[in-house]
Amino acid sequence: MTMKEPLAAAPAGFSINNPPRIALDFPATANATGKSMQDIGDAVLRSLNIVQAGTRTRVVLNLVK
Repeated sequence: MTMKEPLAAAPAGFSINNPPRIALDFPATANATGKSMQDIGDAVLRSLNIVQAGTRTRVVLNLVK
């Protein structure tokens, strides 16, 4: 991920085991990609979802396991 400016603090986040995911919340950010889903196809990272709600953006990393 590329940010226009450095983050003021580390994003809040959480993980779940089933299905394996890591979610990161970025306050005061916007999704400039124009996509809500990105296939990665890596051995560890399957895809990611990007959801914007107001001024917060959540990135969900969908893991293989």
